[in-house]
Amino acid sequence: MPGLILRTLGELVAFVIVAFAIGCLVVAFLERLARSPRERTPSLRDAAVRILAGLGVAGYIAGALALAGALRWWVLVVVGVAAVVAAGGDLRAHVAALRRPRSDRLALAGVAVAAVMAGGQFLAALAPPEAYDELAYHLPAARAIASGDAVHQLLHAHDLYSNLPSLGECLYAAALVLDGTALAHALHLAVFLAFVALAAAIVRERLGGRAGAVAAIALLAYPHLTYNATTSYVDAATTAFELGALLLALRWIERDDARDLTAAALLLGLALSVKYTPLFTALIVGIAVAVTVVRRRATRLGLISLGITIVTCVFWYGKNLIRFGNPTWPFYFGHHTLDEHTYTDFVNGVHVFGPRTVHAFLEVPWRLASDASVIPFLALSIVVLALLVRQARAIAAYGLLYVTYWFWIATHQVRFLLTAVAAAILAVTIALAAGRRSLRVGFAVAALVAVALVQTHLHSFSIAGARAALAAQFGSPKAQYALGLESRRTFLRRYVGCEADAVAYLDARRDLSPVLVRQTALEPWFARTTRFGKLPLGATTADRAARALRAGAFRAAFVRDSEPGTFATGAAASRVVDRRLRPVWRAGDCTIFRIAAAG
Repeated sequence: MPGLILRTLGELVAFVIVAFAIGCLVVAFLERLARSPRERTPSLRDAAVRILAGLGVAGYIAGALALAGALRWWVLVVVGVAAVVAAGGDLRAHVAALRRPRSDRLALAGVAVAAVMAGGQFLAALAPPEAYDELAYHLPAARAIASGDAVHQLLHAHDLYSNLPSLGECLYAAALVLDGTALAHALHLAVFLAFVALAAAIVRERLGGRAGAVAAIALLAYPHLTYNATTSYVDAATTAFELGALLLALRWIERDDARDLTAAALLLGLALSVKYTPLFTALIVGIAVAVTVVRRRATRLGLISLGITIVTCVFWYGKNLIRFGNPTWPFYFGHHTLDEHTYTDFVNGVHVFGPRTVHAFLEVPWRLASDASVIPFLALSIVVLALLVRQARAIAAYGLLYVTYWFWIATHQVRFLLTAVAAAILAVTIALAAGRRSLRVGFAVAALVAVALVQTHLHSFSIAGARAALAAQFGSPKAQYALGLESRRTFLRRYVGCEADAVAYLDARRDLSPVLVRQTALEPWFARTTRFGKLPLGATTADRAARALRAGAFRAAFVRDSEPGTFATGAAASRVVDRRLRPVWRAGDCTIFRIAAAG
């Protein structure tokens, strides 16, 4: 699909240029605030920081426009042009600083491999949405913000998800206004790639171009992270902002450059504006920075940096404090106004735990043991050895602390481990580049032992799976859709099964719309013409259910047997609906019913 590729690529490039310009303006303001001299020669690290900052601030701009009822494509274009004009001097300075890469062929080859891997993930990002949470919450929230319902969505909603930090959804809302879900996916990927560039640049500064290229390749070879970045989830963006903040804070501790600390403070604030999970990173970074501030007597800089972080994320936490008396509602410090049953179900769904034993803790890397995830698996398995290398010690310790917190306190969902594993990848990369030959041999032996143990107990690695595992690093199989190797119908069948055929059947029969779905089911997002809906939660009696059914004018119902649930709350209310269902189509576990008239 050349049209989709070229259109989205053009939009993404334009958006990144605007984000870069916004980042230049924001970083310049922070430099003036901290009274720090500007960088004379712009660098890759410099550019990556500005793109990360600009993409985050662009989300805030989109949210502010949405609250003002002015989130329109042409308004975004005007804001973008104004930002580019205002930052024209910085843009020209960075363009002038571009130079031909050095003649280290291995480093150039590594950069080329990383670029191809990033390109493959871009193609994967163009595929239609299929991940559960992006369909259940992230995209619906973004659509609500983009469609003029931002005031309710961001300020007055009472449901769980609407009151979590929503900067990612604001960024996706801008993408939906400009084009669609392909651009939303691409923007999420852009945040992650900006972090990859930042991490590679910092590693290159310390250990050379080859190490920087390897760091980029290793991060891109983490399938859980790249897959997340090609959807409208927000975890990859969270990892990008919080690890970017960590790397810049560590750079400040080593080099005492105030610009690093103010930039780290901004990125940490952006991370906290996307999710609650970076609160742990904020604690670790805050302690390290506070100790260094006291030792250097840099109180003013420390307070300014703290203020930057607070100002950046205060909207989300202040809103909850005012509405619920709890800045981190409902996860920490109580869940006032939320009934216990709903809260318990929600927490049980998020805080998935396995056995909390020392043996299970030591086996945490095994959760990543697969052909496609061999690099993150090995990094997490041997990261403890990186503590022996001074240059890698701090980030390795952070990764190990994060895993400890994740296992014993937070949750056992692998998605919430992305930041720790990415930190482990960077720590091992740095340790291998900076360590002595004897240490590298030790790493190799430890890696072989880790593989042997998994092979003995799990039998996860195989030569037969190597081809598919390698393809996954370059965006397959989702990239096939953008390349025209897979039709939209085939793609949907692969991810949603018979639901794709059911929706096609309904789209061809408008007389069956609107269609009722169960309370716990996702409304099929990819329908062309069919409208889907649910009975209100208040329809708890037979009479209320009957009235709600008439009010919604539902003509058909759709169910999947594999997704249990009811159409209404309560047995009596559900029977009112069930008695009127007449099956008209069935495939697999999908059934479409016509709703008979009352009588």
